[in-house]
Amino acid sequence: MRNLKVEFTPLARKISAEQVILSLPGCDINFAKSFPRIADGQLADNCTAVGFSMDDGFPIRFNGVERDHSAIAIGGSGAAYSTVERAERQFTSIIFTPTIQDRGWPQAGPNWKALETSTAAQHWLRELVRQILSISATFDACETGNASSAIRESLLAGIDAAFADVVDARWAFHANCLGYFRIFRDIQEVLSGNIGRPVYSDELAREVGASVRTMHEAVKRYRGMSSTDICA
Repeated sequence: MRNLKVEFTPLARKISAEQVILSLPGCDINFAKSFPRIADGQLADNCTAVGFSMDDGFPIRFNGVERDHSAIAIGGSGAAYSTVERAERQFTSIIFTPTIQDRGWPQAGPNWKALETSTAAQHWLRELVRQILSISATFDACETGNASSAIRESLLAGIDAAFADVVDARWAFHANCLGYFRIFRDIQEVLSGNIGRPVYSDELAREVGASVRTMHEAVKRYRGMSSTDICA
């Protein structure tokens, strides 16, 4: 997808996926039916992305927290995220270019920010996306161009409402913790640079500048496994 780089590792031998992308001036809508996998994504520069689930099911571990009911995520230029999806799920990401400003939306940092909104606001966004994708499938190029401005404004209004309903939640605080996320990303960078040779826990901890225990907690949070499962 434009402006979003995603790398993934399947967690199932057989996979079944579906993706629908609607590209409009200044806005891309990406609907995906995913498969069990581990995924890491990073947004391009000069973009704002908003993501949310399109169904209810086995929770997605997003940035270390298993929660996607009544949840919405936002990422800014260059922001990264990590997910563990253990079952087939459906989700949507909406990417605006250039960066959205002056709407009072939460500001994301190096990692995407996850927030708790109301069930009603999440349902409205889901239905809005379904209607847009259903109607746009019948448009020709001219009709899509004429309707693009109205579609974009409808999406902005729906997202405005979702962020207006955001409440403080303990799980969101953990999902947005930057310290562990940085350690986890450093671990990934060290391991990717040492493919083909064993990397031991003590060595890895020295490379990332953290204790073995802290490193273990970071991997457990973002992957749901021990650090010994990813290194020697």
